[in-house]
Amino acid sequence: MEESFQPLTACQKMLNRLQKLEPGSLVCYSDSANLGIAPGTVAVNLSRLRQQGLVQQVTKGTYRLPLQSRFGPVPVSEQQALQILLQAPDEKLRGYPTGVAAFNHLGLTTQVAHEITIATTRPGRPRQVGNMWVRFVRNRNEVKLSEVPLCQLLDALLQIKRLPYTSPAAARRSCSRR
Repeated sequence: MEESFQPLTACQKMLNRLQKLEPGSLVCYSDSANLGIAPGTVAVNLSRLRQQGLVQQVTKGTYRLPLQSRFGPVPVSEQQALQILLQAPDEKLRGYPTGVAAFNHLGLTTQVAHEITIATTRPGRPRQVGNMWVRFVRNRNEVKLSEVPLCQLLDALLQIKRLPYTSPAAARRSCSRR
């Protein structure tokens, strides 16, 4: 009895690719471009895989392999949300994080933000990425990656009187320690 060769379906090709990735990895439509699958088919198959629980939808066009801990599914991290929002396909920076999350990262406040604020030249409406809200504010200038820490510090100086759970004197002391 001869065994006939069955070509892999688009869904099987995508499943093979997903099985090679680590849990928690991000998957976009463009990641399946070199598999020879039409973009519409990729979208449909990722949607079906989401319904089956094999991937989680983070934003439109971006999915994530589920990451489980002993306490249940691990939500999308702030770093992954920023990676999704700030990385353009042409490696150009779309904006930079600012607001309470950036001020916490700079050590100016102990407040942990429940939303991420992104300064960009083309602000959009607030949206949800995973379980976090992202708000966009207008920045009038293009920013290079090397200038981001300086821009974040300038934003903090502009808002020094409104830094949550700190005073201007405490913020100044924490800056002088850096």
